[in-house]
Amino acid sequence: MGLSWQQGPLSAGAIGHFLTPEPLPERLLFAEPLRRRMRVKFNDTWIADSENVMLLH
Repeated sequence: MGLSWQQGPLSAGAIGHFLTPEPLPERLLFAEPLRRRMRVKFNDTWIADSENVMLLH
């Protein structure tokens, strides 16, 4: 994932938010809601399934 892809913090249509107060520090986390279902499979077993996913950049 890139910070300018889809709704990342540097994209034209950013929808997430920075997890720190202003002024921004040198390093920080950016949370972005994923508008898709995410499933995780490990050793042929589904171990996670969610439609409420947050991407952290």
